[in-house]
Amino acid sequence: MVGQFAILNITPDSFSDGNESNLDASWSVAKAKELLQLGADFVDIGAESTRPGASFVSTEQEWSRLRSFLEVFDSELQGADTVLSLDSRNPQVIKQVFQEYGKKFAFLNDVTGLQNRELLKVLADHIDPSVKLITMHSKGGVPPSIKAAEIRDDFYEMGLLEDLKRFWDQTITACQEFGIDSGRLVLDPGLGFGKNLNHSLEILELIPKLKQEFALPILIGASRKSFLALWQPGKDLDELTLEYNELCKQQGVDYSRNHVIKAGCYN
Repeated sequence: MVGQFAILNITPDSFSDGNESNLDASWSVAKAKELLQLGADFVDIGAESTRPGASFVSTEQEWSRLRSFLEVFDSELQGADTVLSLDSRNPQVIKQVFQEYGKKFAFLNDVTGLQNRELLKVLADHIDPSVKLITMHSKGGVPPSIKAAEIRDDFYEMGLLEDLKRFWDQTITACQEFGIDSGRLVLDPGLGFGKNLNHSLEILELIPKLKQEFALPILIGASRKSFLALWQPGKDLDELTLEYNELCKQQGVDYSRNHVIKAGCYN
């Protein structure tokens, strides 16, 4: 069985579903309820867009968006503990969220790969060790500075596998320096962040090798990414997401992160 993360963007400018309605806390909480009812195991909430060219979001703005959502969520779903994942790379925001609403969260999802020492200090000092930590690989910056269609096949000089291994070796070493158990990590190859179509298809082949190398769970976030349109032009992105996720499941992936939740798809 593959665990399902549902994407809930509390942003007006996300690449796929950016909308001012996302900033309405009551609307977003209703959406979270719907996603959980449809079969999501966790709802991954983020208040900063990391699409190419995204606008900067201040600490105060990111925290304000999250707090508005969490106040309503906490009041309406008081028994729904550890069903959320926080998608944030900001140490101050992460600290505030976990200090006030930590019991609601099972995961922290860091698109910068848990290599920010200030963030690691917050994790070590303020976050319960039961919280799993998603470390996403990237190359070319966050938000991405280059589109998938523009990335060369030789973008990774030593090869994609070696780059992934080197990146996560660095993450594990950094976590150990702060006394963070590397067994808490979940590896995300970072589709859409420095990968073209061929890299994205190569990741399918690399999943078993990465699981063998690190003995850690792997999360795939292919949902509506631009490489899918290059893979099978003209097809619906949500259907292509399901197809790609099914291939990942066959390779042994542990979690998928999706905009659309369909019951039973990844069992």
